[in-house]
Amino acid sequence: MSDGKKADADDGGWGLGTWGMGSSDDWGVGNLDLTSTLTSLSEQASTFDLNAVDVTGAMNSMVEHASKVANDIADTVDSYDAQLGLNVARGENASGGDGDKEASAGGDGTSAIPPVAPAPAEPAAPVAPVAPAAVVPAASTRGKKSKSAKKQQEPAAAPTPAASASASASASELERLRASLAEKDARLASLSETLAAREKQLLEANSKTAASTEAVAEEKDNEVRTLRGAVDALTKERDDARAEREAGIERVGAAERKVYALTKERDALRKEIDRSGEQGELLKEKDNIITEVMAEGEKLSKKQAEMEAHVRKKNAAAKDAEAKAAALSVRLEDAKATTEGLRREMLALREEIETQKTHFVDQLAKARAAAAAAEAAADGETRARLETELKDAAAREYALQDQVDGLRKAMTKAAENAARREERAAEDVREMERRCQESERRHEELAQSMPESTRPLIRQIEAMRSQQNERAEAWAGAERLLKIRVADAEEAARAAARREAAAEEDAADAKATAARARELTAKAQAETANAKKQLASERAAAREERARVMEEAETAAMQEGRMHAVEEEARGREAKARRQLAEERGRHEAATAAWERERAEFVAKESSLLDKIRELQRVIEQRDAAAEAAAEEAAAAAAAAAAAKNAEAEKASEGDQGDQVVAALTRAARSVSAGGESGVRLAIDRATEELQRRLRASDSEVIIANDRIKSLEKTQRELANELMSATWLIDEVGNPADLKRQLTALEDRHVDALEMMGETSEENEELKERTAALKSMVDALTEKVAALEAARAEASS
Repeated sequence: MSDGKKADADDGGWGLGTWGMGSSDDWGVGNLDLTSTLTSLSEQASTFDLNAVDVTGAMNSMVEHASKVANDIADTVDSYDAQLGLNVARGENASGGDGDKEASAGGDGTSAIPPVAPAPAEPAAPVAPVAPAAVVPAASTRGKKSKSAKKQQEPAAAPTPAASASASASASELERLRASLAEKDARLASLSETLAAREKQLLEANSKTAASTEAVAEEKDNEVRTLRGAVDALTKERDDARAEREAGIERVGAAERKVYALTKERDALRKEIDRSGEQGELLKEKDNIITEVMAEGEKLSKKQAEMEAHVRKKNAAAKDAEAKAAALSVRLEDAKATTEGLRREMLALREEIETQKTHFVDQLAKARAAAAAAEAAADGETRARLETELKDAAAREYALQDQVDGLRKAMTKAAENAARREERAAEDVREMERRCQESERRHEELAQSMPESTRPLIRQIEAMRSQQNERAEAWAGAERLLKIRVADAEEAARAAARREAAAEEDAADAKATAARARELTAKAQAETANAKKQLASERAAAREERARVMEEAETAAMQEGRMHAVEEEARGREAKARRQLAEERGRHEAATAAWERERAEFVAKESSLLDKIRELQRVIEQRDAAAEAAAEEAAAAAAAAAAAKNAEAEKASEGDQGDQVVAALTRAARSVSAGGESGVRLAIDRATEELQRRLRASDSEVIIANDRIKSLEKTQRELANELMSATWLIDEVGNPADLKRQLTALEDRHVDALEMMGETSEENEELKERTAALKSMVDALTEKVAALEAARAEASS
């Protein structure tokens, strides 16, 4: 998962400049660019995780809303039953003096009221259990009813039938209120546990957020420190380059002054040589010194230009590093702002929890006050109505026993489901451990095959992989928690549906009772209007919640679209990097071949020029020797013919010119022997003319040879400059074998990066699948909430 990015002008691309193809000095910048690209991919993964957390928050809010709706339905049904039973009891008490007929009618009306079983406590959060909270209050209520029935069975035989019916109705009303109070106590305890669990979760989330914020801040600080160190190193290198440049300028100035002095000295020497031609060797030596000094000046000029280019390159690298530091500062500020927003949201959630806690405590106080008032009002009528309610109590006991059995079965089923979920979670953990071991093994193999220069990059990749594994584990835990919450919400919805069915039956019985209690119609209508208002407000809240869920779904869809765009962009950059790598490899191979060819040509030219120079030097030496011999032979020929014969014998082994001089002297000797003194003079004149002509020809040949030597020296200097430039190019670019090894290492790193990107793509696909599953779960919960609202509407109508 390694690639460069800043070489393509901060667009996240994979330019080849980041791989160090320009020169050996760019390797550090390539590693920094690779690190910044890995950081960018990590930030994209973190953004996707935050979006997933937003979806998780939406799920939590949906589950909490469903639980709240179920609790409101249960509270409404219980309050309606309590008020209806109390009103019926008061009506019967008002008409209790009409005889046995009215008493029997009141008894029938009372028996028509269905038993109110304590409903299981609705979980306000997914961590609150459902089945145990439902079983315990029911058992305690049944025990209370049985004991109160046994205690008041004997005193109930004395009063009259009307008083007995009124007392039994009051007793049942009191027992029902006590059961409702016990149920609300249990519900309050469950809500307290739920609130404590939610506070614990919020504290854990706060600690995790603070830890992640500190980790992000520490990572950003480390990156800033690294970039500052790189900037300091670049600044130091730039200062060193400037110092070297100034030293080179001073050396160039000194060389120029030296050249000027040597030029003046050469001019003076030339003037002296014009006066006396004996100092030619000194002049030639001075010319050679001047040529060497000029060549050194050219070298220093080239080195100065090279240092200026190096300084410009370092300045550009320093500017890039400063831009990176500024970008990291901006990202750090964004992270701090995000953390502050999360803290504010957490404080708002905590305030909301405190508000809900206060609201539930107020409701409990009101319920207890109403229960105390009802108990004081119905205490006088309890004994008379107890005998009539014994049969109903027994029937209710059987019904409650059936409910307890059903709840126990549901609890057993829930425990089995939890065990299966734990087994699946254990299998997931084992699978993750296996994958982690495989990843570690593959990482060790890659670490062994990687060069030493890529070890820091490997450590960074290991750290990022560990972070991704931690995020995956956190995501898996959140997913399991969401599944548990959804299961609890479904169970709560089913319980609410059962309570709604019971409420509908109670409403039917209440309608039958309302025919016998017309005097309570106005009050019941007012209560119905209030209930409708509450239902309308709850429907409005449900619509707002649905709109918020739709907005969350749209946000998730937008995030998914952005993720697809990022994936497409990454694929395009990968293809571009591959093309650029292939082009750079071709250019490098062509440059290597051209360099080898030019080097061979240069070596061949140099060897041929050296051979020509040696041959010319040999010819010049031969001609100089021939000229000297010819002068000596001319002097000897003027002395005597015998000396000419001896000179002819001595110069027989010389070159072509020496043979011609000997032949001329031989002819002069023959003419001397043939013509006497005049013949000697004529022969000497002819020999002298011949020698002068040959000397002039040799002088012209020497001039031509000197010109050729100068041209050859010029060619030699040019070839030497070319050799120096080729050597400088080799020093700058590096040995072709080393470049080939570096290219092979880069290709291996590129292959490893592609493999890591493939693994990242697979993880992104898994995250997309999980997001789709969460979206389907959100849709299902939305449909369930809509169904619950429809059922409540039908129940209220």
